[in-house]
Amino acid sequence: MIRLLVVSSNKSFSKELDAVLSKYIAPDTQVIYCDVSDAEAPASKLEPYAVFMDLTSMPESVLSLPTKLHALNQFPCFIGVGPPKDVSLVMMLVKAGFKDFLNIPLNTDEVKEIVDQLKPSSHSGSPGVPSSEKNAKVVTCFSPKGGVGVTLITANLSIALAKHHNKKVIVCDLAPQCGDISTYLNLIPRYTIRDVIDNNQHLDYSFLEACLLPHPSGVKILATPNEFQDVLTRDNLNSLKSILFLLKKAFDIILIDGSHLDSVLLQYVMSDSDLIFLVGNPDVACLKGLISSFNRLKSLPYSTDKVKVLINRSPSKNQIDPNKFEKATKHSISYYLPNNFMLCIEAVNTGQTLMDIHEKSDLSKKIIELADLIVKDS
Repeated sequence: MIRLLVVSSNKSFSKELDAVLSKYIAPDTQVIYCDVSDAEAPASKLEPYAVFMDLTSMPESVLSLPTKLHALNQFPCFIGVGPPKDVSLVMMLVKAGFKDFLNIPLNTDEVKEIVDQLKPSSHSGSPGVPSSEKNAKVVTCFSPKGGVGVTLITANLSIALAKHHNKKVIVCDLAPQCGDISTYLNLIPRYTIRDVIDNNQHLDYSFLEACLLPHPSGVKILATPNEFQDVLTRDNLNSLKSILFLLKKAFDIILIDGSHLDSVLLQYVMSDSDLIFLVGNPDVACLKGLISSFNRLKSLPYSTDKVKVLINRSPSKNQIDPNKFEKATKHSISYYLPNNFMLCIEAVNTGQTLMDIHEKSDLSKKIIELADLIVKDS
């Protein structure tokens, strides 16, 4: 028997939530309602799998409930309903153990997504608590030159891994203020990696998870800083290490968009990566940049066997022979991604994935092949 606890002093709130929950919960799920002032006793005795907390009239005692349950070795998912607008209060709730938030009026799609995530079959162990045995495979996508398609490749690769291989995938968009993974997937982030770093004193998995942006495919995104936030610098190296450490324990695969990243941070994520996709187009500037980047990678203390060179938009009109890269570096090109301008533009403009638009296109098939390569040795 799975138990969900709804904590609220507002009967109309409980009635509204019950009407929505009843559409999506499994038959063996029991929903229990209790008053805010008397939540501790039923919560500790019933050992709920998740707790929906009414935040519209939240007393300070709400913040202590997760701590008290954790002391009893209970780790339910805490979901706030009616999130406060004040960011500092939201951060306080996240630190207290709240995993997610639902808006009021309730959105049935949001509630369904939350309920789907709460199904025990999709978790190992307690909800919201990463497995100590998991160690994600880290893949960094990078190009020394902008505008070659790194973001589009990374976004679609994440979906291919989730849909075709049922992998739990997180995309870390580290490209400073020019990364656009969330836009490419038609999402608007509430929080970014800068919010996580600026509140580093609260950093644990519950806090980090609440700052992730979910995609309907199951992929999660740690968004790049927005235009009003500071970009990541080498001063943030320790914070980035801490973030990746937590993500490795919770996900199967970490995809990193490292375009234009600070050189110190880029060197760290590449050294920490199991695979590096070095991306370029078949033109003079790109090939020159690829050769220079690869030669720098050879000087770092790790094997270049993990570097997979991708030539995007091939063939292109008046292209330069990509084999010049192989002749200059003695390193083979792993993949040629077909040039399909119209498909890519439609994907970017609509927020759809390449596979949603045309799964049988040559470009979609190549993205799926890249996903196969990643999971091959996982």
